[in-house]
Amino acid sequence: QSMEIFLPLRVQNVLFTSQRVFFVITSLMSVLSMFCLLKKTPPNQTRVRAYLLYIQVLIIMSSIYLDILLTPIPIFPAIGGYCVRVLCTAGLRPHSLLGVFILIIVLIMTAVLSCSFYRHQSIIPASNPLRISEKAFSILQISLILVTCITRIVYAAYPFHKDDLVGLLISFSNKNLFILCPLIIL
Repeated sequence: QSMEIFLPLRVQNVLFTSQRVFFVITSLMSVLSMFCLLKKTPPNQTRVRAYLLYIQVLIIMSSIYLDILLTPIPIFPAIGGYCVRVLCTAGLRPHSLLGVFILIIVLIMTAVLSCSFYRHQSIIPASNPLRISEKAFSILQISLILVTCITRIVYAAYPFHKDDLVGLLISFSNKNLFILCPLIIL
């Protein structure tokens, strides 16, 4: 018995159309935000602008990756889905594709956190005990990026096998685990 589950073609087409509409809307908003960041940012905000440009580029990358290269089709009520675009048909492992997407999202969150922390550090007085040095801030930023990214890269590169995942689910069947990522591979 096959475990492959697909949605009817009509439902897939509705999902594709809605994803294309969202992609067009986000693309237009991205163009507008890039214009504002490049042309309308005050000169005294160059460091914050760099963070915001980085965040915007990551958002554009995630939109292209998700809407053009991947196009996931969710299967409800199961916590999973399948994809139908270029990267999926290229023979790449599903958990690697998911790992790259999670990496992009984590980079966005890390950039937002770094930007917020930078703004916090720039407005508190130099005598405040919460103020850290520029060197310590750089070390903290690099550490945050390394810790969050390395775990996602290891996940994307780890050679999962379907039998291993089923075994994990069976061995932890009495626990209430949130295993979203491995279920997508099944």
